[in-house]
Amino acid sequence: MGFLGEEASRSAGARMFRERRPPGPGAIALAEARVVAIDDAFDVLAVAISSALLAELGGNRKAERYLRYYGAAPPWKLKRPVLGEQLATMRDWVPSLTAEEAPPTLQGYGQQLAERVIEADQAVTALAQATQRRTDFVMMGARKAFVDTLNALRLTTYGQVAELPHKRPDLNLPRDFGDRFFLRDTSQRKPSVSEVEQGVLRLRDRLQKQEDLLAKLQEEAEEEARLQEEAEARAAEEVLLAAERKRAEAQKKLDAAKAKASERQK
Repeated sequence: MGFLGEEASRSAGARMFRERRPPGPGAIALAEARVVAIDDAFDVLAVAISSALLAELGGNRKAERYLRYYGAAPPWKLKRPVLGEQLATMRDWVPSLTAEEAPPTLQGYGQQLAERVIEADQAVTALAQATQRRTDFVMMGARKAFVDTLNALRLTTYGQVAELPHKRPDLNLPRDFGDRFFLRDTSQRKPSVSEVEQGVLRLRDRLQKQEDLLAKLQEEAEEEARLQEEAEARAAEEVLLAAERKRAEAQKKLDAAKAKASERQK
């Protein structure tokens, strides 16, 4: 293949790569960011619904209605997954939360949850599609065709350069002249014992740091859950106190009305 033929092949490969460009990292990152943002909205709703239920149930976490949604686990455990299991669990809440017999507060949260479920399904689908498009592009799409074109050009160029020591003996080129133009794969070199030991030490250090970080995050999550439970308990207690005050005021008015009626009868 002459220079013009090689240039045409290279230009055709580059043009094909540009015209069939994959969803770049930005598209996947944007889809992932949307999933995380919607997961945050689910986490907020999980806590809000828990607080509303406890207010309705007088703070009783063992009530059958509360257990129907959260079971014996605190809300913070439900918040741990990024959608996935959390989405599947909270999707099942929508019918009962939006039912006519549900309290108005829970109906409002149920409507919000129904909207978030639709958004979550769309976000998860968009992420899966973007990831699949990129995988298809890399494995069997324009990228693979582009790489195949470059490899063919490399082999042709190597053959032409490798022939120069024979075709042009007047240049006094070394026999391995063609090999000097291309990088060699050294990944198959057998590592030394020292290199492997150093690699193991680095991995152990990284593992220890990750385990320490995990323990710290778990402690913070448990403390956050404890504070959240205390806040929910206080909120439920305040609701009960307010209800008790209203009941006492109503009883006082009722007693006063009865006393007036009794006086008129006399």
